[in-house]
Amino acid sequence: MTKSHKENGIDCVVEEESNKYKGIMAIKRNMPQGFELFLLMVNKANRNRGISHKLIQECVAITTKENYRCIDCFVVTDNKNMLRLQIKNSFMPLEMQYHPRADGMDLLKLRRYIN
Repeated sequence: MTKSHKENGIDCVVEEESNKYKGIMAIKRNMPQGFELFLLMVNKANRNRGISHKLIQECVAITTKENYRCIDCFVVTDNKNMLRLQIKNSFMPLEMQYHPRADGMDLLKLRRYIN
């Protein structure tokens, strides 16, 4: 079951069962700048069960309903699992930001276009 929450301009969608969190997604909206998948996390005990994919599909449904043309997300380049997940879900690399993190790691911007 997913539940939606809104706080400080960021909407959160939580996947939970028996009041225990399994995964969470946070999204930001800004008409001039677009729609951003800001955060996607799954509880370690619930990984590899399709929860991330389900949350991304919910993100696509929200984006479609609200007439946005695309979803942007930023992934740190050392997070290989998240990069694979986003690419499997039709996100395409758009641009690289070099060394924005304090440890010097790069950030990749990905985008999924909505039909």
